[in-house]
Amino acid sequence: MARFLVFFVCLVTAALADQPPPPPEPIIEPTEPVACHSSDMRVFQHGESWNVGCEECVCLSGEVLCSENTPCCLYVQPNGETGRALVDEGFNDGCNNCNCFGDDSAACTLKFCPMMCSYNNWDLVFGYAKDGDDSVQAYDSDSNCPKICSCEKGELKCDEGEHSCIMF
Repeated sequence: MARFLVFFVCLVTAALADQPPPPPEPIIEPTEPVACHSSDMRVFQHGESWNVGCEECVCLSGEVLCSENTPCCLYVQPNGETGRALVDEGFNDGCNNCNCFGDDSAACTLKFCPMMCSYNNWDLVFGYAKDGDDSVQAYDSDSNCPKICSCEKGELKCDEGEHSCIMF
């Protein structure tokens, strides 16, 4: 009986040794990076970055990652979009030159700009538009909506009513 058991173990061992090795684990190819959707419904591709107020955000594999508690000053750029200046950076609000102290506090020159229009842009950031500018991206507080307005002799002119509101 012992001989039979030894013979059987040798037979099984030999049979196992003759079998081919198991197939290798399948290689999983990386998928295309996933896009991100910001809180204002914009779509960003993997690796793309943008600003939300003072914070810088980046899209990484479908996840939005943003900095936190970044001190800065927001201002209106010449194209009407919101710009940001970090601490100790200078900026121009359309009329005055300013230096950012952070947390939206800045020291600015106090120029008199009579032929410019003061306004809040679509992000509700304060700035100035030049006389004759007919594509001012202003927030109309009377209609509670963003509009395209014009600056005429120091006065901001926007079409009246909700039907002139810009819908995103």
